[in-house]
Amino acid sequence: MNGRHKRHETILVVDDDPNILDTFKDFLSVLGYDVVALSSGAKAINYLAKNTPSCAIIDMVMPEISGLELIDYIRDNFPYLSFIAVSGLAEIDVVKTAMQKGAYDYLVKPVKITDLAMTVKRAIERGKLLKENIEYRDLLEYKVNEQTKYIKKMFIRAINAMIKALEARDVYTKGHSERVSVFSVLLGKSMGLERNKLNDLRISALLHDIGKIGVKDAILSKPANLSAEEKQIVQKHPVTGEKILKYFIDNKDILRGVRNHHERYDGNGYPDRLKG
Repeated sequence: MNGRHKRHETILVVDDDPNILDTFKDFLSVLGYDVVALSSGAKAINYLAKNTPSCAIIDMVMPEISGLELIDYIRDNFPYLSFIAVSGLAEIDVVKTAMQKGAYDYLVKPVKITDLAMTVKRAIERGKLLKENIEYRDLLEYKVNEQTKYIKKMFIRAINAMIKALEARDVYTKGHSERVSVFSVLLGKSMGLERNKLNDLRISALLHDIGKIGVKDAILSKPANLSAEEKQIVQKHPVTGEKILKYFIDNKDILRGVRNHHERYDGNGYPDRLKG
């Protein structure tokens, strides 16, 4: 290989000037890079449709597809590909736009070979860092999604466990919460509620009587009519339920549904005597 050190990195050079293409290709090849030299933005896009280089060097002023248009294509399809803008002094405004669009750096014609070597090396390093960051972000998002699924699964189990505990104490309650949940969701659908609101409604309906856990068995299972004092105790269960649930449910709509499920349209419900 004539003493060259093979880097296993590909540099895409796009310029409509054949002399610049040859100069860049020869020099970068000596440094051990694989170089793909193309004379137009259209050819570059065709190449990029099937290949991903380590870095791209792009002339800003080209016929048909300009350097800026090629940069837009790269940004949309290769988020971690570093690219370098090349231009003449008269095209400095175009270079500014390229930098705003995410160019790693720019080179002004005539390009110094030493500047080219250092800029390409740093652009590749930056591209690798971007790729690592994106892959780490994707991995983190995956783990967060998996953890969210697990938490949701455990939340549902906790809900079912509380319902079973309540049903074990109160024969009347057995199956009641599930029936209320079914009818509440049907009513919500008829009202045109969105999916997330229907889910909140379903959960609050399932848990609406959970506060009865704080009511004594003697009152909860009393076969005879309740005394006025006992009724007052039972009527505290919506507030008790809200207090129990607010420690692990951060959803005001669900908590409100539990607290106010005994309210009445005429204002004679409890605990807040809401009137509609």
